[in-house]
Amino acid sequence: MEAGFRRRRHRDRIPFTLVGDVDGEFVGTSTVVECDLPARRDLRPWLAAVFVESAHRKNGYGSALVRAACDHAVALGERRMHLYTLNWMSFCARLGWAETESRTYRRENVTVMSCDLTFRDGLRASPAVLRGQKTFGIFSRGSA
Repeated sequence: MEAGFRRRRHRDRIPFTLVGDVDGEFVGTSTVVECDLPARRDLRPWLAAVFVESAHRKNGYGSALVRAACDHAVALGERRMHLYTLNWMSFCARLGWAETESRTYRRENVTVMSCDLTFRDGLRASPAVLRGQKTFGIFSRGSA
């Protein structure tokens, strides 16, 4: 895992990884990479590796991590982002992602989705979406 963080330690460019915590306790991560689906190298960048610890699920942290990754991508000048998923289409759709195609990847049926980042007003990551939880912070792994 540490090697993966080293590869994605950027704050000022892609790839980057955001880490969420609650009062200093690790909650989860979201990562943005140049390409996450080799057959679609024409699309960039990609939201990848969104993870929330099981003890912290169903509290809005996954949504906050996705929104924060989108916000950071916008700050870097990105206008569209992509992802692929096996079964989280409805979750992603609630966050503004639209299905663009279905394909087979590594012998699995996946759905490719994209999000127009220029229409994200009101969808910013904020403590308000976290249902009254303790202090929740998202920070970029690494130095500027």
